[in-house]
Amino acid sequence: TCLLETGRVSYLLNNRKAVVSEVSPTTEIEADHRAAIVGVPYEGLVDACVALAHDAAKRGDVEQLGYDIFKRRSQADYLRDAISGLAP
Repeated sequence: TCLLETGRVSYLLNNRKAVVSEVSPTTEIEADHRAAIVGVPYEGLVDACVALAHDAAKRGDVEQLGYDIFKRRSQADYLRDAISGLAP
């Protein structure tokens, strides 16, 4: 099982950057985050990046969708969950 590192991608989504990530059937990722990124199998990473690099309109759509989805999430909820996980 693999876990999408939300902390790493949140900076990119918040700054309207397209995120391409390896996603497999065993990747743990929330549904809205799955929609916010371009998730592909490992073998498809290069092709997905090249395709976005050559298609400014598609890249812009991915960037805006990722930003919109990220902004809908409550940062207070993220912090609450993180802090509660630290308690003994």
